[in-house]
Amino acid sequence: YMIKLVDVANVTGREDEAREYLKELMSYLKENGYQDKALDDNLKGENRRVAADIFRQLGDFYVNNMRQFKVAIEYFEKSIRFLMVEGTKGPTKSITSEGTRTISGIFKKKEGVRGCYVEKPENTKGVNLSDLADLYRFFATACYSYGLKDWAKELAIRAIDCLERYYGSIEEFLSFPQTECLRRSDLGMLIFFRGDFERAIDMVTSVEGRNPCDFCNYSVCYDRFLSLARIYELSGDIPKAIQYFKMAWEGAKDDAEVYMALRTLDGSGDI
Repeated sequence: YMIKLVDVANVTGREDEAREYLKELMSYLKENGYQDKALDDNLKGENRRVAADIFRQLGDFYVNNMRQFKVAIEYFEKSIRFLMVEGTKGPTKSITSEGTRTISGIFKKKEGVRGCYVEKPENTKGVNLSDLADLYRFFATACYSYGLKDWAKELAIRAIDCLERYYGSIEEFLSFPQTECLRRSDLGMLIFFRGDFERAIDMVTSVEGRNPCDFCNYSVCYDRFLSLARIYELSGDIPKAIQYFKMAWEGAKDDAEVYMALRTLDGSGDI
């Protein structure tokens, strides 16, 4: 609920109010112990899944709606930590420790950094592989945006593996007409992170002419525009990214992700 308040305040231009809501959110996390260093040791059973879900939502929020990619990565890492069985050892450092971003935005990798890895909860009892694939996709977005392209590729490969294990095959994953357009767009992002730009574009644009998802309220596939915008931005084609973000904005003027993307990429543009 508090994340939604931040989004609404941002989209409606009330940035001071958005910052206040964000402070309230951080206070809530602190007061409820989610920032305690001993949280991993203290949480047991179902409470770990609750923490995993909270950190997952925060990761999604920071990568999509705030565009703070390092923060998002660290929340995704925490989410995965709490999907692991209690008592197991985790990484000693965030994968963001593997390098630093220069003033010009170039990512410089450090050599010999130990203790940096992403845990694999795929074989943990009770983990939903479809949900985990979705987490990996957003985690990959944060990594690629921050400059950790090798990790983005690794996470995309993991996500596709989760989908194959959960649905039996990628063809079966795409065979649900109720959500086929969204699934093709999501798969296109994973294919891009795996390193195949052309095939990613083909997958996303393959939604043309298909029936909209059951929950879709738009005359054209909004997720197609959004996915194409993301791919072109991450590929460095900012003019084309802005073009598709604006097309997405025309379909959904309450989308905080699109709003923040246009504010960042086209600050002088009329949104």
